[in-house]
Amino acid sequence: MANVIGAEWYRAVHSWRFWVTVALAIALFSLTMVQAANPLLHELIPRMNNLYTVTLACLGGYFQAFWVILVPMLAVLPAGDGMAVDRRRGTDAVAITRVGWTTYLVGKMVGNALVAVSAVAIAIGTAIGMAALLYPVTLPHFLGWAVNNALPYHVKISGVFGYAYPPAFDPHFFWAAPGLYVLAVVGLALWVTAVLSSLSMLAALWIRQPILTMAVPMVLYLGLNVLTQSFLHDGHLNPAVYAGAYLYWAQPGPSWTALVLYWTIPALIVLLILSWVGHYRREWPIRSVEQ
Repeated sequence: MANVIGAEWYRAVHSWRFWVTVALAIALFSLTMVQAANPLLHELIPRMNNLYTVTLACLGGYFQAFWVILVPMLAVLPAGDGMAVDRRRGTDAVAITRVGWTTYLVGKMVGNALVAVSAVAIAIGTAIGMAALLYPVTLPHFLGWAVNNALPYHVKISGVFGYAYPPAFDPHFFWAAPGLYVLAVVGLALWVTAVLSSLSMLAALWIRQPILTMAVPMVLYLGLNVLTQSFLHDGHLNPAVYAGAYLYWAQPGPSWTALVLYWTIPALIVLLILSWVGHYRREWPIRSVEQ
């Protein structure tokens, strides 16, 4: 299996698509920084923007993020059509002959997820580095008086004035431990990327047209977006705010457990289908050459 994962990784990182994905994600994050966290605001509202809020703005903690809309494309662009290309060209037969059908499936799935997560992680790391250079690494303490001089003294010194300043999802955690909050959001972002990338590989079991396999996660992502908003947000569709029920929920929002579960369900479905295909829908050979 390590050979299959290694081959997937080697082919992906030597492809222009991997680095285009990294560059595109960095561009999206940079655009968010300029539009949602403009450094010029520091002159108007002292220290309103900082490393934590800027990073969250990039990753969907605020509704200005572009990433939450385009994350399916970023997840599949590096190598999401890898299995479809192999099956369309017939080159999968060599790998299946050597390692077996089940190992080939799992190796391709893990390899693709690793490639997608790595591309997004590089972009996120670059964005955090840029934010650390441009913005203070601290939360504001006097945001209240900077915005409204008429506020009571206890509000002025609280640093929590302004309903739009803290992220809508679990603001108490954000104020208590902003660093851990950002790390949790980054982890969730990478988890979402891995889940979405796996859907394209699963689609390749039935669809051999590469572009169509890459479109499957995007269609499902937007479809779930519409369904969740219909049930949870009175049908008010706004992809830029509630994209995929990712982070920006109407209050009161769900718990972290509910949010992780939301993205665990499709992952479990992928594993169940992959297990069924590996055992009951085998393609030749049943056993590998090594066995």
